[in-house]
Order: sequence, then C-alpha cells, then structure tokens
Amino acid sequence: MLKRIAAEGTRERKLRLACLGLMAAVVWVMTGLWLPVLWLPIYFGLLEVNVRLTLALSDRVDGWRLAGLAAMLMADSLVYLAMATYLAAQPGMMFRVLALFMLAGYMLNATTEHCEAPLLAAVDIAAVGLAMAALPFVAAPGLDGARLVVVAAGAAMLWVYFTLSVISTMRARRRLRASLAALTEAKVAETIGRLTGGLARDFGGRVATTLGFLDSAVAARDDETRVELLRQAHREATSCAALTGQLVAFAGRAQLRPVALDIVAFLHEVRPRLRRLVPPSVAIEVQPGSTARMVLLDRRQLETVLAELVENARDAMDTSGTIRLVTADLDLAEPTERIGRAPLPPGRFLKLSVIDTGSGIPEPLLGQVQEPFFTTKSGRSAHGLGLSMAKG
Repeated sequence: MLKRIAAEGTRERKLRLACLGLMAAVVWVMTGLWLPVLWLPIYFGLLEVNVRLTLALSDRVDGWRLAGLAAMLMADSLVYLAMATYLAAQPGMMFRVLALFMLAGYMLNATTEHCEAPLLAAVDIAAVGLAMAALPFVAAPGLDGARLVVVAAGAAMLWVYFTLSVISTMRARRRLRASLAALTEAKVAETIGRLTGGLARDFGGRVATTLGFLDSAVAARDDETRVELLRQAHREATSCAALTGQLVAFAGRAQLRPVALDIVAFLHEVRPRLRRLVPPSVAIEVQPGSTARMVLLDRRQLETVLAELVENARDAMDTSGTIRLVTADLDLAEPTERIGRAPLPPGRFLKLSVIDTGSGIPEPLLGQVQEPFFTTKSGRSAHGLGLSMAKG
C-alpha cells in the first residue's frame, strides 16, 4: 500500500511543489523573508528521499526498517509543519493566513490518500498533534490565563476531530475495499459460470457434431458421401481449434511472434481481406493520424483482432455505414489505468481504433461486452468471444 501511494502521488507532489514554490517566491518578493525559499529544496529533497525509500521496500519488511521509514516520514512531516509554525510566528495577518493554508492542506492530504496506509495515518496524527500544541504559543504569544486556555482547548478539539476523521476515513476505505473485493469475487464467479456454460454449449456441441459426421463417414457406402462427411467433420474440428485459440487469447496467454512493421501499410494490406467480411454497402476506410508508423507486434494476432472488431462493427450497423481504422499518437506522462489489465506505463504509444457508424453499445451492457460468451446476437455463429479475445 505504501509503495502504491508513493508511485501514484507524482502528480500531487508536483502540484504541491508549484503551490509552495509560488508561496515562497511571493513572500520573498513582498517581505524580503528568504527562509521559505531556503526551506523549499530541503523539504522536497527529504520528500524525494522518503519516496525512494518507500519504493525500494520489499514485500516483507522487518520491524527495524519500518521504524526507520516511520522516523523519516515523521521528519518530513515536521519539516513541513515547522514552516507553517514559522509563518504563524511572523507579524502580520498574511503570514497567519498562509500558515493556516499550509496546515489545512496537510490535514486534507492526511484524510485522503494517506488513510490507505496505517503507518502514514499514524505519522500524520502525531505530526498534527505536535503542530497544534505549538501553534497557540507561536501564533498568539501575548495570550495568557483564560485566553490561552481557550485557544489551547480549541486546538486540542481540532486535533481530536482530525484524528477521528482520519480513523473514520480509514475504516470507510477498508469497508470499501472489502466490498470491492467481494464484488470482484462475484464477478469472477459469474464470468467462470458463463465461460463453463459457453464451453459446454459451443465447444461440446461442435465436438458432438464432429463425432456425428465421423460416425456417418464410417457407415457411408460410397466414397463421395464419405469424403463430404469428412469435409464437414474437418470444418467443425477447425471451428473447435479457432474457438480454443480465442479462449487462449482471452486469457492473455496467446503465443505472440512480434515483428517490426509499418502499421499504416499493414492496415492497407489487410483492408481487402477485411472488406470480404462486410456487405458492399459498408465502407472500410484507413485513416492514418499518427506521426509514428513503426510498431512491434504479432501480425497474425492483430489481423485476427481487427477481423473480430470489424465483424462486431458490421453487426452494429443496419444495412450501410462506414468502418474507420484510425491511428493516433498516444503520449503518456503518467501510468494510465486499464480495465482488467496492468496500468499502461509512461511513454510514447500508437493507438489503433476501429470506429463504426452503428448504433453503439447500450450503456447497461458496457461492463459485459468483453466477457467471454456474452453476446446480444442469436444463432450458432454468435459465440460471444470477439471482444473478449480482442481484450486479451
């Protein structure tokens, strides 16, 4: 959990650097106070060290190493809150407001992503407690007696409320994770049920048909009938092999033979073969929109995926329309989530889209269309493996 939070927090850390850097620059220009400018690289240097230490953690961490990381995280938090306390001690309302903003930002961050990890939550609670204990004396040094008690009591109540909020959010996130895990298990069970049912229906039916043709061929009295029955058996056996290949592709375990090829030239090459899958009233267009053309992939698998997607696009249109094969550049600065797959790492990619002018997929079915043996079509040829194989 700690490693995931550290890896996914790159954007938040960049935003934090921008906000604090702007604040330090404005304070320096307006008041000549240079300490925030000096503090900035120290704080973010310590923050970067903690991120690297967290990412370097192994799956099984001993107590001493975890205690060392907790100490480093506490030092990082205290350096941040020390600047908030320092600003609160400066004369003028502007500094107190900036200190309040820094404290509020820290507390908001503590009640969001940090609640995923108990170690981070414990560090945040302790660090905010120390800051709350110091702020009444630093921000209002002239207070004494009853006024100081009131301010200190208010700070204590705010810390208690913050602590309860962190604990409550942590429990809510745990319940949410448990619910999502249960939902995932139910989804897996449903998918397995559909998979076994589809196999029993489609694969079993084709095997039974193949055996029927073979039995008839054995009993046939003339060679012409026997040859025709064997052809039918071979056709059904080939369908079983294709079905098996699609199931392997759905599982993401297809044996790939990637080669370097020009994607635009490849699309123009396979377009005539894809053209045979659609009626004359449906046009297939290749629209290159990417600056990059050379890719490394399996030609046969890509052509199979394109054929499945074109057939799905054909079935989505009534009588006529257009299917477009569009390429586009895809530059990712951060990891990008993918449904049912590992996140796509940062880098430069080429995106290939199959776009049709059909009616589209009804919204209630969007979560099911990539599951095996799910289909809205009727008939024996509609096995419901096209999109699931393309996904795999």
